[in-house]
Amino acid sequence: MTKIHIPTGKPETHTEWGSRLGLSLKFQPTTKNGQNGHKNFDDWAWWSVSISNGQQATDWFNYGMGPGHKRWKRGFFERGLVTNAANARSLHDRELTEPTPPKLSDVLYSVAHDSHGVIHGETFAEWCDEYGYGEGSNPAELHRTYEGCRDNAASLRTLVGHRELEALTECEEGDE
Repeated sequence: MTKIHIPTGKPETHTEWGSRLGLSLKFQPTTKNGQNGHKNFDDWAWWSVSISNGQQATDWFNYGMGPGHKRWKRGFFERGLVTNAANARSLHDRELTEPTPPKLSDVLYSVAHDSHGVIHGETFAEWCDEYGYGEGSNPAELHRTYEGCRDNAASLRTLVGHRELEALTECEEGDE
């Protein structure tokens, strides 16, 4: 059942859901597969994150922010030669910075989508079918992803309960 945010009369957003439950986020930069992306604009930025309600916290899990989702702080410059399609070379300046840490709403949005397919006990085959994985996919990698989604959902379920985890999967994205 979708929770309605009383002041607005609209379905709850991830931010409102987290605020209502008094959740906070702990994080630290980390690497995954040797990448950290914290100094490279084109790579993913990886964080180890844990969600807390002040009394207890979820297990630490990896959260990645792809190049299109990273928000950057001001910082250092990268200067280099760039070759365009016409093989013309030009000097290129690009201000690179470290990415800002993830927001609780970003992590909740990600966990909500990851949990949606596993909180009702869907089998691995049903999960693959629901998310469109099939031929050409690496089964071992998919199974690791499926198990990671199950583990993160179970950890969050322990923190907030099954009903609230279901409510999280029904939240609206909102202006977060």
